[in-house]
Amino acid sequence: MNINKKFSNNIKVFTNFILTNNNKIFATSFFLFALIFATTAIIIFYCNTFYDFSNIAKDRLLNRTNTVYFITPLFFWVSSFLCKKLAFNPFGAGLDNITFALKKLQKKPKNYKFVANFIGLKIAFVIFISSLFSTIGGGSLGREAPSILISVCIFFSIAHFSRKYIISLPLENWIYVGYAVGLSVAFNAPIAGFIYLIEKLIKNKSKNYITSIFLSIIALITVYFLLKNHCTTYVIKNFKVLQFQDLFHYFIIALLCSCMALILLSTTRYLYINFLKINKFYWHFVPIFFGIIVAFCSLKYGIYSMGGGILSVNESLISDKIIYDYNQLIGRYFSTIFTYIAGNAGGLVAPSIALGNLIGNVYAIEFPNLEPKSLMLIGMTAFLSPVLGTPITSAIIIIESLKIDIANIFILIIISSLSFYLVLIFKKLGAKIRAKHFKPVAN
Repeated sequence: MNINKKFSNNIKVFTNFILTNNNKIFATSFFLFALIFATTAIIIFYCNTFYDFSNIAKDRLLNRTNTVYFITPLFFWVSSFLCKKLAFNPFGAGLDNITFALKKLQKKPKNYKFVANFIGLKIAFVIFISSLFSTIGGGSLGREAPSILISVCIFFSIAHFSRKYIISLPLENWIYVGYAVGLSVAFNAPIAGFIYLIEKLIKNKSKNYITSIFLSIIALITVYFLLKNHCTTYVIKNFKVLQFQDLFHYFIIALLCSCMALILLSTTRYLYINFLKINKFYWHFVPIFFGIIVAFCSLKYGIYSMGGGILSVNESLISDKIIYDYNQLIGRYFSTIFTYIAGNAGGLVAPSIALGNLIGNVYAIEFPNLEPKSLMLIGMTAFLSPVLGTPITSAIIIIESLKIDIANIFILIIISSLSFYLVLIFKKLGAKIRAKHFKPVAN
């Protein structure tokens, strides 16, 4: 009886809500679909422009070599200036901004101004422009993380400005919708977008997860039909299914990727945050200095050390031969680090996939009897996982963006999880070592 009463009471509450808020329900539905269409269009435009600008930078390196040492530092300075002067701690890719904003919203769930300096429309504009300046200058960051941030900023901000006309919801709901849409459009992978949303909800211990999931499902279904005829982000040919007998080699690649990812993440974040703290005039020389270093790397190691790395990944996955070696790996690794710590906006997501692919190439050189494309896919997944911070999503992204057989998912999840948790273990061990050997001394 009590169960029936509760059920009937819930039905009455729901019915009354529908009847008293029918105008706002209609407005919210219109708002949601309009924002999905607009955000998808903006991100597609941003990604296409990013790709075109990357090609311009590569063309300059090949045909106007004498201008590289001037143009790269100049555009790095412009990109850095936009981040440092027009935005408050945009943290490069911006994904840390979203995490920080979600933590602050736990205290004030509907206070836009409380977190607007981290995920407001101004941040989206700065990240959009700054990352494009960095790319056309010859930088080595990606477009996927900025795409996620831009999507989050749009949903979050427009929801706030439309609050009088739509159903009143905690602002974090719109942030999670932005998460899902941004990743789905950037990789043309709606399923990965949904898994990414779930992992983020669990990681952040969200209490409003039902509404976030409901809105995101609607958004992702819409995105699926909008992107149905678009090309996949990555392309592979003549791929064989991952083999369990090669699992030992896959584990070795995961170990290598986790170590290199840890160094990449620790170095870039530490130096970038310390760069943001510089208030004296000499901060102008930092992006110029690192721009010169990146210019040197691109001239020494070639065009494959530039851009987000999507083109280089596709070329290696299409080719029947191993076309990259240690030089491309070294060039991209250091170019990515130096571009990031120069203060430019851009992400580490696509570069991490490219770096994992290069590690697979190098490993295949040392072990020619193994299937090289399997090693590349393992490397891509293993390097992406700790960088994106969501192991299952990382495996799904590789599966969905390449349109490969779902039978590969089990091994990819194992490798992705292994790499992710290895980085966490290494971080804890590093913290214990620092605490033991570098104890603070009292004055």
